[in-house]
Amino acid sequence: MVRDVHTRTVQAPAEAVGALVDRLGGEPDPLFPTPVWPPMRFDRPLAVGADGGHGTVRYHVAAHEPGRRIRFAFAPGPSGDSPGHHEVTVHPLGPDRCRVDHVLESRLPLGRRIAWHLGIGAVHGTVVEELFDNLERAATGSLRTPARRSPRVRLLNRLLWDRPTPAALPEGALLARGAFPRTDFQDAWQLPLRPGMPR
Repeated sequence: MVRDVHTRTVQAPAEAVGALVDRLGGEPDPLFPTPVWPPMRFDRPLAVGADGGHGTVRYHVAAHEPGRRIRFAFAPGPSGDSPGHHEVTVHPLGPDRCRVDHVLESRLPLGRRIAWHLGIGAVHGTVVEELFDNLERAATGSLRTPARRSPRVRLLNRLLWDRPTPAALPEGALLARGAFPRTDFQDAWQLPLRPGMPR
């Protein structure tokens, strides 16, 4: 069994933080750290039974107490049994302060346990901490200490996810073409927009 716990205290009312958590996987989603990581998407609005995930990780909403708790159950394995879940909960700590927990519990076969310890766990932890960063920023307007990516996580991100590529400056780039009488240097980049990425 793998158990991974992340906690963040946010200096904002639990109701405001819970309302933000309820927007996970929605359009727009102010919390999930895209486009750096594959977005969280569901086949319908967030509610029990909504099916989706992020990247290759598949799960469905197994429980939802609006503003307080969301449990995502992982898709059943080959034997049909549930391999576990991850859950986000919001706990009031007073009128203007709350704690947000993310708990993952999963039974993994040997190969996936090894992969978890080699890199998946570090990537998962980074995604959760960056989600918490976005939550704190959205709820309070500031961020005390941003999460830092380890060298291993930066390498895995570089190897596994889309990178921007150079592109010609679009004809419709009015600011770049009209802001200055002459431009000494200009460049443009493109990145595939996957579902859920901000436009």
